[in-house]
Amino acid sequence: MTRVKPEQIKDLTGRYHRNGVSGEGFWVLSFRHFGRRLQAVVFEAKGHCAVTSGSISECWRGDDFEPALRAKIASFDAIASSIE
Repeated sequence: MTRVKPEQIKDLTGRYHRNGVSGEGFWVLSFRHFGRRLQAVVFEAKGHCAVTSGSISECWRGDDFEPALRAKIASFDAIASSIE
């Protein structure tokens, strides 16, 4: 398993969503990793992360990306908290 480092994730944009009133929340993210545009869905529960590209023939391991993506999400949360 090759863990992705937070600094390897570039041009990150994201938005938090919730499935209704009682549904589990999740982040939808778009980013670059070594020049390749990827998307991810990161749920609140640890171990629930999916990474995809524009091609269904490519496979990406969410568990390789999850720690770095969660670190980036934490910086989104920190920025949002400082604005409020």
